[in-house]
Amino acid sequence: MPRVLRMLITGSAFVMFFSGAVVFGWLMLPIIGLFGWTAERRSRLRMRFMQRAYWLHLNYMRVTGLLHYSVAPRPPDFPPPGQPFVMISNHPSLIDVVHLMALFPGMASMAAPHYSRSLIMGRLLKHAGYIIVSRPGDQDSETAVLDTMVETLERGRSLLIFPEGTRSPLNGLRRFRRGAIEAAARAGVPIVPVFISQDPPSLMKSQRWYEVPYRKMIYEIEFFPIIHTQGRELDTRAVHKQLYARYKRRCQQMLIQRDENARRHGDPPMIDRSARPSDRVLGPAPGEGPWEPPALAAGKPVVVDDARA
Repeated sequence: MPRVLRMLITGSAFVMFFSGAVVFGWLMLPIIGLFGWTAERRSRLRMRFMQRAYWLHLNYMRVTGLLHYSVAPRPPDFPPPGQPFVMISNHPSLIDVVHLMALFPGMASMAAPHYSRSLIMGRLLKHAGYIIVSRPGDQDSETAVLDTMVETLERGRSLLIFPEGTRSPLNGLRRFRRGAIEAAARAGVPIVPVFISQDPPSLMKSQRWYEVPYRKMIYEIEFFPIIHTQGRELDTRAVHKQLYARYKRRCQQMLIQRDENARRHGDPPMIDRSARPSDRVLGPAPGEGPWEPPALAAGKPVVVDDARA
């Protein structure tokens, strides 16, 4: 597909999403909220409506050729319908929420404070049951958000949480926050870790919508072993470190493979405008060529896949 056509289709997907957010937030979800005898029933009706809307948007991108997605088989101990859980995931692109909410019904998600104040997104987030996250370092607000997460789980609704807090950098991960694990342990629900592979990278943080890749994006979702918390005394710090180490190992594998694909297809090098000093650099940026950790290049030993958080 010519890149200019890919840009036009990407633009149409954005128009569909944001116009849908206005119509759903200001009209459809309030109307749906008039039905149902209880607040819980009304919440479930709105949740079901949004899941179908996410599914429609996801498959619009698939049918128009923007992406191909696949989902690994669910583990045998995946929580059955009706049992709440906490799903955690890395966050490589803007559309991760759409994918996961479409494919795994019944989840509430998190949203940054500035989205809740938006005229376009604010009412949608409110009516769809999103939880507004706190800013790092605001201890009182973080405690209130954690309490809300636990209450949501105890009411029987699952949560989707991105521990990085925002989208991943181009060639690594941001540090994981521990709130998802704390909430699951307090509520006694399973932790379902999923990993998203994306190649080539697209819709990253600080990337403009029209900076589309030169080929179809391949989007794959896989599962890490589920962590069951009910009836167990968990050391949440130890679980956090183990999970972060597992994500770093898998992310490094993805990045190396993505770099090989970029060089094979002749993709131009990419620049990450959102990189932070605290980001964990794990692999090469697409198109950079052979890579090794900077400390190794300087003749110093380094451990890339350690479990430090």
